[in-house]
Amino acid sequence: MSKEYWGKGIMPEVAQSMMQLAFEDLKLKVVYATNHKDNISSGKVMQKNWNETLGQRLLF
Repeated sequence: MSKEYWGKGIMPEVAQSMMQLAFEDLKLKVVYATNHKDNISSGKVMQKNWNETLGQRLLF
């Protein structure tokens, strides 16, 4: 998502919808996600919506 939209509360709703689509509709077993290292808020959204953290990597 473009930086102009960061911090506007859009991603929590999108994340919940994507998780529902992935697990309920598509019957996926695993979903992987990442966020830009400078976007702390996206990391928080992922922590709230994903049950398990498999690893953490900083992109330079």
